Amino acid sequence: MRQTLPKTATATPTLSRSRLIILGTFATIALIFVVLATRGTSTPGTTSAGCGTTTATSVQHVQGSFTEFAMPHPQSDLMSPTVDGEGNIWVGEMGANRLGRLDPTTGTITEWRPPQGHGGIMGMVVDGQGAIWYAEEAGNYISHFTPGTCDFANYALPLRGGEGAAPVGMALDASGQPWFTLFGNDQIGTIDRTTNKVRLFPLTSPDPKQLLSPYGITIGNDGSVWFTLLSAAAIGRLDPATGAVKTFALPTRDAQPHMIITGPDGRLWFT
Repeated sequence: MRQTLPKTATATPTLSRSRLIILGTFATIALIFVVLATRGTSTPGTTSAGCGTTTATSVQHVQGSFTEFAMPHPQSDLMSPTVDGEGNIWVGEMGANRLGRLDPTTGTITEWRPPQGHGGIMGMVVDGQGAIWYAEEAGNYISHFTPGTCDFANYALPLRGGEGAAPVGMALDASGQPWFTLFGNDQIGTIDRTTNKVRLFPLTSPDPKQLLSPYGITIGNDGSVWFTLLSAAAIGRLDPATGAVKTFALPTRDAQPHMIITGPDGRLWFT
C-alpha cells in the first residue's frame, strides 16, 4: 500500500509494546554527537613495597564535547538512529509516532507521521538511493520511505495467534535487499525488490517450547544473514540462497544477545 503524506502532521503519541521498549532502553534517548580526545597522564612503572610489588598503570582521561538537539515532542523515545549519504540523522520517535530527520549542520528537524504507524519504529537503514527502510514493530509492517516524494510503501506481515509478528531488526544486503527479524513469529524475513513480495524463513528449535526471539540482524561479508536469538542465547546464520539455518549457542545460557554488527574483517560483534 502506498500513501503520500505531507511533511507535517499531528497524532496522539502511542507507545510500542512495553517489553520491546524495555529491551530497547539502551537505545538513543537524545540525539548526541560526541567528539572524544584521549590523553595518557601517567607512565606505567613498578616499585617494591615491602614483600610485594606495586605496579602503576596508565590512566586515560577522556574529554568530550557534546551537542544536544532537542526534539519537537517531549518523551519522543528515540530508537535506532542511522545516517544517510548527506550526513542527515534519521531516527524513529516511538513516543511521538514520527519518523524524524535531523540536519546536524543547521539543527533543523523534519518529521513525518507514518501511515498506519503505532509508535513502533525499531530498526532502520538507508539504501543506496537515500530511501529509508524501517521496521514498525507495533504496526506489524515493514516500510520503505522515499524522502523526495514523501511516499511510504508498507508491507504487511502475518499474524500468529492473533498477535503481530513484531519486526525489530533491519539490514540491507549488497544488492539493497532488506532483511529483518520477526521477534514475535520466530522468523527471518526479506522483501524481493523485483516482485515486492515478502518472503519468510521460519526458525525452529529442538525444543518446541523454546522461544527463539530473533532480534538484531546483520549481513556477513560472505552474504550470509546473521542474527541474534535473544531467548535462546544463540547466534544464527541463514544462507539466503538455500534458506538453511545454523545456530551457534553462547557459553552463557542467559546471555540474551541483542544487537549484532559485521566488522570490516568479517568478524561479528554483538551485545
